[in-house]
Amino acid sequence: MESAERARRELFLVLPVTAVLILLTSALLGWYTTRSISRPLARLRAGAQALAHGEFEYEVEVTGNDELADLGELSTTPRSSFVNARRPRTLWAGRRLTLRTYTG
Repeated sequence: MESAERARRELFLVLPVTAVLILLTSALLGWYTTRSISRPLARLRAGAQALAHGEFEYEVEVTGNDELADLGELSTTPRSSFVNARRPRTLWAGRRLTLRTYTG
């Protein structure tokens, strides 16, 4: 009878401790997962806002090998293409070109 009572007391001690440990572990895993998704999304959002405001030199840091990294890589491709396409125009911006036609 005494061993059954002792087992019951141990059970009432072990179950709450185990439940608290599982809850803390779940909370930490949830926090880490949310953070690993929200930080890259925040960087992509900042890059999109910079692009919308005409800041074409802003680069989005791309790390990892998941879908968010793929999206970040895709967002840098149009920006770099636009910057490269715009570069020759800025080289010629201060020069005046004259077109002459010879009919001679």
